[in-house]
Amino acid sequence: MRNSFLPFFPPLVQEEEITEVVNALREGWITTGPRVKRFEEEFACFTGAAGALTELKDVILSGEIIENYPEDKYGPSCLIYGTTKTGRILHVQCSIEPVWIITAYDPTLKPQEWDASFKRRR
Repeated sequence: MRNSFLPFFPPLVQEEEITEVVNALREGWITTGPRVKRFEEEFACFTGAAGALTELKDVILSGEIIENYPEDKYGPSCLIYGTTKTGRILHVQCSIEPVWIITAYDPTLKPQEWDASFKRRR
């Protein structure tokens, strides 16, 4: 339980966003397809992190679960170890149902916290 007030701000959803959601539902492209590709490209431009979403997706889909958090405060989650297509090691913590990315980081930036394989905490 939080000791401080957590402010809630309702999302700003305007007609443009509603139209995009309805069109995606009608087209059947919800988690893949041209809209996801466009989002990934626009996100990369906005953040300056070209390929960031692709890297996260690669790790989640082909990585190895190295820690489980069944009692996480936001619901069951896990920590996934994986490498990107360029060989970069990443850890991605994500919830299980539904899949939400909670955090992602490069464990090689703090090698003192991990064993040589970056799969076990010291």
